[in-house]
Amino acid sequence: MFTLKHFFSIGFLLTALSGHTQSTKHPEMAKLSYLVGEWVGESTLFKGEKISSKEPAFEEISYDLNGAILVIKLNTESLKLHTIINYSQTDSCYYYTPFSEKGSRRLKANLNDQKLTVHASKTKRFIFESNGDNGFREYGEVNTNGEWTLYFEDKFVNTK
Repeated sequence: MFTLKHFFSIGFLLTALSGHTQSTKHPEMAKLSYLVGEWVGESTLFKGEKISSKEPAFEEISYDLNGAILVIKLNTESLKLHTIINYSQTDSCYYYTPFSEKGSRRLKANLNDQKLTVHASKTKRFIFESNGDNGFREYGEVNTNGEWTLYFEDKFVNTK
């Protein structure tokens, strides 16, 4: 007879195995675990060296498809993005694919010391980096005359 005890035992076993599979099947994706969580913070836009605007920002980041992708849901007053990050064994790089009301595009990214750099163009890049046990920072830079300048910065802390 199948009892409630058996049901919970099977559920626990499947949960344990799926976590193990994720870390061994997708080791490159596991390196992005510092981004996983529910985050609250502030988004700042810059015009030159001056702040042009600030607004609250919320992000929910989680693994999906048994750890094969990372899903980022960003919400601010002025921007709503759903982004998928995956790793290509064939190309030996990450791909960052943001979706908005305007459409989507696929961008190459690389990871170096818990710093994910997304190459938006020859003159623009986005960087996600850990800033401690309870937060991370995402910022964008634009290259003008060989010099990288900050044009946005989002700072997040974990809500849990």
